[in-house]
Amino acid sequence: MHIVHRGFDRLELSIEANIPPELFDYLDPIRKEAEEARESRAVSYGGADFDLFPNGVQGYRFVLQGGPLEVTWFFKKPNARDPWGIRLVVGSLFLATQGLGMVRAYIAKTLERLGVRYGPRQVSIGRTDFCVDILAPEFELTPENFVIHSHSNRARWPNHEIWDMAKVDADTDLSGLRSHLDVDKVKAVHKAHHIKLRMTRAVGNCTTLAALEGIESDDRQDDMERMGQRLRAERQADPARAANELSKAKERYRFVG
Repeated sequence: MHIVHRGFDRLELSIEANIPPELFDYLDPIRKEAEEARESRAVSYGGADFDLFPNGVQGYRFVLQGGPLEVTWFFKKPNARDPWGIRLVVGSLFLATQGLGMVRAYIAKTLERLGVRYGPRQVSIGRTDFCVDILAPEFELTPENFVIHSHSNRARWPNHEIWDMAKVDADTDLSGLRSHLDVDKVKAVHKAHHIKLRMTRAVGNCTTLAALEGIESDDRQDDMERMGQRLRAERQADPARAANELSKAKERYRFVG
């Protein structure tokens, strides 16, 4: 039995600060535009790049995705009576590839670019997930050992050795922990995943269209060739629209690679 991997999976923080009025004035009309279009908008402010989503959530006026490494920012409308105006969620990709130290530096730099001032005592940790993967070939689940309502005293049983191993490992200094994975390779995997997903959907849409148009299975090869011609004709009929849609798609997936 041994540890094969350990690392952070998630980090949620709240900041006791509001975004400056200038940033609100910049984001608000773009959010309204995104809401009307029902799609995200690319925004850049102070050298920081984001995707601004078309909707807010739970009292936060703005929700933004920052870069390709799974950092989501939540901003409230500035209000002196509600000083906790910023929340952010860091996903496992950033934490695993760059480490906690780099995440802290990224957060500080981004808030500086946005014109947000705060101190170390104005940061509250809402949640942090840390996982320890242990290879235990001999481990077997014993249903009788699970804690249920009618046997709450079972929580007093001795710890399993797997738990003790994980606890000892988690008690060490975790600030410099990272996987040392190549970020570009991780991004390449994400890009391949997006391409595969879109191709699957495209094939599915073509199959559905063929069914609606009464195409038989024996005619599918010819139908796919005709489909390509029809798509080409659609693009050639309105090249300006085609170019605009391509530009929007590139902007939407610019963080993917």
